[in-house]
Amino acid sequence: MGLGILFLSLSDKQSSYATSILFGSIVGINESSLYTLVGLSVILLLVVSLMFRPLAYNSFDGQGSEYNQRYNRLISIIFLVLLALTISVAAQIVGSLLIFVLLTIPASAAKYYTHTMGKMISLATGFALFGIWLGLYLSYLTDLPVSFFITVIEALIYGSAILKEYRNNQHK
Repeated sequence: MGLGILFLSLSDKQSSYATSILFGSIVGINESSLYTLVGLSVILLLVVSLMFRPLAYNSFDGQGSEYNQRYNRLISIIFLVLLALTISVAAQIVGSLLIFVLLTIPASAAKYYTHTMGKMISLATGFALFGIWLGLYLSYLTDLPVSFFITVIEALIYGSAILKEYRNNQHK
């Protein structure tokens, strides 16, 4: 994905509409959209903070939650709505491809380094922020697309997590 982003940016052809959908555009956000984004973000944070335990239980122990939890289906629907709202909030700014990278890779890598929920959330957030800030810095230095660098950095983080897990399994 990162190479595709790089090649599209190096291309001479203009495909601004497809590029803005795939990669986002911070300049495409007007003042009313900004208020909508902030409002949705506040709603997301509020709902997640109020429903954290049932959401976590449903996400990490599906079979147990089906047996023990009364409103399992409702919580699953709420989780999907929260995910859709998160994507809609971020899609205009970072684009659909980078959303996929930032929602999946840091969390997947974090599960190999730690096994408690709080540490996993903190580490995944740290991985995402590290990739974003280093990607922004490298893009500034090289004038290449930010998405390329963020994708490569996150892939390297995930690769290091897989390598760590492989080494741990070799020593057992």
